[in-house]
Amino acid sequence: MSLKAIEMQIALPRTFDAAKQAEHLNGNHQLTQSAASLQLEKELRKKRHTVQESKQKGLVALRKEKE
Repeated sequence: MSLKAIEMQIALPRTFDAAKQAEHLNGNHQLTQSAASLQLEKELRKKRHTVQESKQKGLVALRKEKE
C-alpha cells in the first residue's frame, strides 16, 4: 500500500467530519438569525401599537378640549 493511499484513508473521513461540523454551525446561525428576526418583529409590533394608542389618546384629549 502506498503512502498516498494511507493519507487518503485518513483525509476523507476528516473531510466528511469537517463538512458535518460546518453544516451544523451554519444551521445554528440560521436559527439564531431567525430568532433575532422574530424578536425584532415583536418589538416593532409593540412600538406600532404604542404609537397608535398615543395617537388615539391625543385625539381624545383634543376632543375634550374642544368641548
